[in-house]
Amino acid sequence: MTQQNQFQTQLLDLLTEVIKQNNQVLQQNSQLIQIVVTQSSQIQELLLQLNPDEDELSNHEYLDS
Repeated sequence: MTQQNQFQTQLLDLLTEVIKQNNQVLQQNSQLIQIVVTQSSQIQELLLQLNPDEDELSNHEYLDS
């Protein structure tokens, strides 16, 4: 095997590892996004329980505070 072939093989191995790690990060990000969405829904439900007369806070309330 020539030196160039060895270099190409090493590069391919490194790229393969980078792709594997990138896929793991993407999977973790997806899980984190799902957690945030779930928690956001739970927070919204709790806010509605605290303010049952309001579906959402209006912009005026934000501006007035």
